Amino acid sequence: MSNTFAVILTGIITGILSFIIGSVLWFAPWAIRINKNAQDLNIWKNLPVQTFLPLVFVWGIIFSVIMAMVYMFVKDLLPGNLFLKGILFGVTIWFFKNLPEAVNNFLLINKPMDYTALELINSLIGLSVSGILIARFFSWFAK
Repeated sequence: MSNTFAVILTGIITGILSFIIGSVLWFAPWAIRINKNAQDLNIWKNLPVQTFLPLVFVWGIIFSVIMAMVYMFVKDLLPGNLFLKGILFGVTIWFFKNLPEAVNNFLLINKPMDYTALELINSLIGLSVSGILIARFFSWFAK
């Protein structure tokens, strides 16, 4: 299978699984309580769920395909087995994407501290799992 097809297939499958994992994380009891406390902030777009969820789903697949493409180029630079490579890749993406967003929230946006912490924890879990999935699926499909 070509690397291009492996990247696309890896990204689509990982995007779907990440959407499911993210939904579980965001709709867990502790997250619902924190989300309720932040829902009245005037920083949110007022999108209905019928619009919001499909947009999040499509963006998740696009982002996962991009992650799979980046992984294809950096996989040989990462140490360890596929599991460790995946964790390191996911945590690195989190470090460069989500950690700066959290600092931005602290400095420029009046988001509640617990909401920002929830975003950080959920994204660390989600991107770590996505990294593992990408490492595993890409190794299968790129053969």
